[in-house]
Amino acid sequence: MQTVPDRIQLVAVHRRGLGVARSCVAGAVGVLVLFASSCSPTDFFATRVEGRAEQETELSDCEAAYQGAQLDDAALRTAISSAQRAMSNRSARQHWLDVAANCTGRFAEGSMNSALASFRLSQIESSSAFQASLAALPSDAIASSGFTESEAAAIALSEDRTAFGMEVLAARNGGSANLLALSDNHKSLAQSLVALHPKASDPRERVYSVQNLLSHPQTITDPSTGLEMTSSAQLEMDNARAIIEAVSSTQQVTDNARNATQQRQALQIASQLAASRAFTAFALGYPAFNAAVLRTES
Repeated sequence: MQTVPDRIQLVAVHRRGLGVARSCVAGAVGVLVLFASSCSPTDFFATRVEGRAEQETELSDCEAAYQGAQLDDAALRTAISSAQRAMSNRSARQHWLDVAANCTGRFAEGSMNSALASFRLSQIESSSAFQASLAALPSDAIASSGFTESEAAAIALSEDRTAFGMEVLAARNGGSANLLALSDNHKSLAQSLVALHPKASDPRERVYSVQNLLSHPQTITDPSTGLEMTSSAQLEMDNARAIIEAVSSTQQVTDNARNATQQRQALQIASQLAASRAFTAFALGYPAFNAAVLRTES
């Protein structure tokens, strides 16, 4: 008489035998299918299109940049050390610049968020925000920017107006060396922009209306947000907004004077410039939080 363990063992052997038999049958069928498919492949299965799946899942430049920026923000929220926060802000600074250059309709959002990340990073590292604002844009960047005549003229006018305003504030605040240095920086950039299109009319003016600055040499209220800040910070933020306005429309269509690659290059330089001017505004006292800078920009 068979015991229970013996019956279990016998059943197991029987099942293994069935498995082997089924494998043999499957193998035979496989040989037949292979033989048939060699005669008429399309009758049996659709051939995988090489690279198709990869292309369908590959992110665009805009999607990759925006996803990276979102991951940076998530990492920043969960960071528990200054080193982690610094790393997240450093990465976010570049990802948001990439968003500005590659995502249609997100130029302002990308530029301003990059500026916020830069300012947070300067606070973590205790670096000189003033010196960083002067060195934020490489000296040869404008020459290779590819700005159109209208873009260069609009930005040059804003830069020159800001330079004039800084001189006025410096005079009203005891000849501030920092404000004068900023004024010189804006003048230099305006000159570089004008030089891009030497045959075009120079948009700069001899003098600008500064009545509001004379009435508010220390602090002023931003009409866009209703927030109070230093007058110099307001000048810088107005300049950043002017840069954004000058180039945002170029994301909608490719200009006849340049191809898509040249247009992206122009947007990259413009986003760096707008972010550097907004960063300076934060360093001078503009409220550094999203609602203050994206309410009118997005």
